Amino acid sequence: MATTVDRYPVGDYDNSQYWYNASGPNSGYTNLYASLDDWSDTGDYVYPTSWGWSQYWANVNSPSVPTGSTNINVQLYIYYAFSDGCGAGGGVYGTIYQGATYSTSLYNSSGWSGVGYTWSVHPGTGTAWTVSQVNSIPYIGLYGYYYYIAPDPKYGGGCTTLPSVASLLLRVNYDPLTAKVYAFGCGVGTVVGSKSTSIG
Repeated sequence: MATTVDRYPVGDYDNSQYWYNASGPNSGYTNLYASLDDWSDTGDYVYPTSWGWSQYWANVNSPSVPTGSTNINVQLYIYYAFSDGCGAGGGVYGTIYQGATYSTSLYNSSGWSGVGYTWSVHPGTGTAWTVSQVNSIPYIGLYGYYYYIAPDPKYGGGCTTLPSVASLLLRVNYDPLTAKVYAFGCGVGTVVGSKSTSIG
């Protein structure tokens, strides 16, 4: 059985492209991670405010996958909503960094929903994830599109297109190695096998 490790954001790594905390106790351009660290809680969320596409990065703690683990995959989950009042298209991607930036599919459905994307192999090499690679994912993020037309002073109107994101979660699944003990005659020998281990 596989072991699963979840990692929510623990800090803002880079918000130089001005995503915004929409509500809650952390509103503003700082501490966005605090609005993303609980699944499906839409009481606080973030959204982009820079015209066009913009990136936000959040720090995550290492999943601490143990040496010798196999069958590793990496998943990124987003709880989001998308509003396209201007008909401009766009949406939001989830992103991870591991030597380069890699993105999920584009998400642009209306209404709040949870989505997940799986990298079964390392997206840069096309080969199985190594323990070293998965333990050195330093940050995860969001890449979203913002479009706005101000109301006309005389005729009103105006519109906004943007995604809102309430949760961002890195999940790593793997099969850990452990020692299995077998008796060989009068002595005891140890071989390496696999079993499920729970890691918080």
